[in-house]
Amino acid sequence: MHHGDAIAHNFSSTELDTENQPTELSFFYLLNSSTMATVALRAVLRGIGFTQDAATYIVDTQGFDTAEDFAMLSDDEATNLCKVTRRPGGLNNQNNPNPGLSVSLKAENNLKLMCYYYRFRQRTSRPLTINLATTDTIRKYISRKRVEYEHEDPSPPELNFKNWTRTVDIIEDYLRNCLGTTKIPLAYIIRENVAVPDDNTDPADNYPNYIDELIARAPHVIPGTNDHTQHYKDDNITVFNKLSAMLRDKDCWTYMQRAQRSRDGRLAFMSLKEHYLGKNNVDNLATYAERKLQSTSYTGEGRRWNFEKFVKTHVDQHQVLTDLTRHGYAGIDPRSKVRYLLDGIKTNTLAAVKTQIMADTRLRNDFDACVNLFQDFIKHSNTEPRQANISALGRDPRGQLKNGNEKSNFDDIEPDMSVEDRYYKKSEYNKLSAAKKKGLALKRVKRGHKPGAKDSPKGPPHKGKRTFKKRVISAVKAYLKKDQPDDTSDDSSTSSMEVDEEIPMKQHDGKQPTNRNVKALKRKHT
Repeated sequence: MHHGDAIAHNFSSTELDTENQPTELSFFYLLNSSTMATVALRAVLRGIGFTQDAATYIVDTQGFDTAEDFAMLSDDEATNLCKVTRRPGGLNNQNNPNPGLSVSLKAENNLKLMCYYYRFRQRTSRPLTINLATTDTIRKYISRKRVEYEHEDPSPPELNFKNWTRTVDIIEDYLRNCLGTTKIPLAYIIRENVAVPDDNTDPADNYPNYIDELIARAPHVIPGTNDHTQHYKDDNITVFNKLSAMLRDKDCWTYMQRAQRSRDGRLAFMSLKEHYLGKNNVDNLATYAERKLQSTSYTGEGRRWNFEKFVKTHVDQHQVLTDLTRHGYAGIDPRSKVRYLLDGIKTNTLAAVKTQIMADTRLRNDFDACVNLFQDFIKHSNTEPRQANISALGRDPRGQLKNGNEKSNFDDIEPDMSVEDRYYKKSEYNKLSAAKKKGLALKRVKRGHKPGAKDSPKGPPHKGKRTFKKRVISAVKAYLKKDQPDDTSDDSSTSSMEVDEEIPMKQHDGKQPTNRNVKALKRKHT
């Protein structure tokens, strides 16, 4: 019996018992089961908006007499079927052009939804019961159909190879958001159980959404055989390609290479998961997390380490241990969480809070309540008013100390713009009046000077400071002036400088002049 005909058997209210019924009745039922399927399909088409004649034409003339036939139709093919029904072409029984049959837009859209509904039941390994495709039922799948039509796979995620429980979860979530050839989330390839639960014991109400149902019930093999379905083979290769793009240049690829020749995505993922989250490695990860809880301590609020970061470290390790429970770890109990928290606090300032927790049975089993208690105590301890230095109260906006008789700012002072805009030493600036200080500040702001910055060479000349070059030149001039004779001195006291200027330098055959024959430069012999 054809699979669609067998499904049409559900449309009947009686069961066929071929062993107890006469042979003629059994043959009659088998002969008419196909007719029952076509009757059911025509009734479904009429229920979603087709006329009696259009439903008969689609089922009988066009030959769409099983639910599988409709499940194979894409949206474009369903549109073409409606076009053919409206304008079939050819001649009718009277040899006149066939006028066609009326098909409303509503019926056409419902036909597309009916085809999608049958495909969805195929993808979730559920029987294609024909008469379930009512208008109310198929319209529940409008949003899911639109999501699949508009879907684009996300970019590969960033992976944290220090926490393999989280890394495996990230990979699973990534494949959950990628769709295969038949729009099934690729996470169905790497699910733990290959076998699909029985339809009678696993209704759709067991799943919070369509995605979870597709992942849990999408078939890996053809029912009744050990052969994989074609869409599983194609999607399995897609999973391998995505894993290869993310992990090929990582150290973990070593444990996945055995799947490279066959490009088996499921084998690659399971090999990775078995190595890093197998029984032995789970124990190692749990031990590391417990040691982290034991070694982390809090000694007080600091710039780089505070109670908030201390608690976050504990919460992160709690999550690691909780994630490991899916892989065989027993988990961490609430009492142990509080115990690790109290053992890590090494400051006497929180001793009162620790004593309160130890004396309360409820708090000793509530990690979050203990954290809130410590945070409240620390917050109130750090909100006492700070004692400000007296010197800090008398500073002007530029950060310089002000006179005790002066106001703390220049808001109520008229500026004295007669002040010279130049560099002032600290002692000079302190002698200025408040009006001149305000006038000086306004002048500096006007020429683009920023408060607190030193005057640049582009500003007014520095009269209080001179550059190193100018000071050197001044020192040389002063030294030479000291050696010059006074104008009132005797003419006979001619300096050696004057003698040098009167002695011409001898030329040496066009060469550069030298000081070899300068009399004043010759060494005297005693």
